Amino acid sequence: MASSLTKTEATIFISLLETKELTNFFVQNPMRYFSEDGKKVYEALARFHRENKDFDIYSLKQYLSASIMEDILKATTLKTLSSVYERLAFEYKLRKQGEIAKKLYDASKQNKIIDIAQDMEEMNFSVYKYKTLGDVEDELRHKPTSKNYETGVNFFDISCYGGIKTGQLVLIGGDPEAGKTSLGVQIIERLSQVVKTCFLPLEFPMGNTYPERFPKLKAHYGANYQNLRDNLIVLDDFYSLQDIYNHIINLSTQGVRFFLIDSQMRVETNGINQEERETIKFKRLGSLARQHQVTIFFIVQNPKSGFGVMGSKLAENEADMYLYINKLKPLEHGKAKRLPAGENDVYDRYKRLITMRKNKQTGEHFSTEVDFDPKLKYFHKSDILDFKTYRQLEEEQRKKEEAYLEQNKEEAIFEIDI
Repeated sequence: MASSLTKTEATIFISLLETKELTNFFVQNPMRYFSEDGKKVYEALARFHRENKDFDIYSLKQYLSASIMEDILKATTLKTLSSVYERLAFEYKLRKQGEIAKKLYDASKQNKIIDIAQDMEEMNFSVYKYKTLGDVEDELRHKPTSKNYETGVNFFDISCYGGIKTGQLVLIGGDPEAGKTSLGVQIIERLSQVVKTCFLPLEFPMGNTYPERFPKLKAHYGANYQNLRDNLIVLDDFYSLQDIYNHIINLSTQGVRFFLIDSQMRVETNGINQEERETIKFKRLGSLARQHQVTIFFIVQNPKSGFGVMGSKLAENEADMYLYINKLKPLEHGKAKRLPAGENDVYDRYKRLITMRKNKQTGEHFSTEVDFDPKLKYFHKSDILDFKTYRQLEEEQRKKEEAYLEQNKEEAIFEIDI
């Protein structure tokens, strides 16, 4: 019985027996490029590569059928394979294109609409091009300066040096009912004043929370309320990760730059266990944010043991920022600070402790007590200024210090000489 190896595959495999250049082979050629029998040869070569063992026609024979070996031995050996690798990729793309066409044809006959996003993503490949330091320098020189968008949450904007940038996955976690959704909504509503945004209220339906919020928003934003109405898109009927992923890509092409997903446990995905299911969410959303230069605020659930993310040990690694909100006990007599409230403790309705656990944008971390308005559901820190005033005062202080050092420079030098 003949094997399913293509001539291109056979040429590659016979040539690898001569050149032994497996590292370059695996970098340029994913397994999906190959036929079923081609994948068997691929796996056999991968075994030798992993175990750092030499291989030849005889050692390869123990893993492959006689028909596969016969087709390999009939092929012509080539010293360079770059053009053959390109041919392999082209053949895969043609094969995949045919599969997609058949899927679409069959679905049309059955009067069905199907999702081919994953198939299209698999076709969108290219041979990896390595960059030199010069390439990186040229790329960064011509790259537009990334803009900071003020969120209106003063303690957050200061830690971000003026506002949040795009291309990030931001986690918002904390105690139950500490205000995770409120903080996310406050940020996304403020950003809607200047840029298109999207809110996915999967946890709390809009009909339950927004009727009483609309009058407050009108009063708070005044004439600018229309910007919020026009710029904030609501997606409340999609729960699968794939649907959310596709909509974010589509909306990003329409100028939407910020997304709020509420919340982690309402997003549906597949996996063999909870760890895999939850981790997939963070990996895909983090990659999506960076690839399409959007920022995704993702409200997460936390275990009782502390700051970690429910169900995934790797979630925090995938994030660019992580904000955590603690409820606080009422201030005790004689103490300067409130203590975090336990699960069954009475807590202060007007105060929260917010910790910036991770901040790749600036590296600035903080843990600070802030004010919380339970009626407006807004966070604010009353004892600090807005970012611009904060930076102006900081610059004035820097100039004073420089002037002082300049005035006392001669005296300092004299003291050192002595």
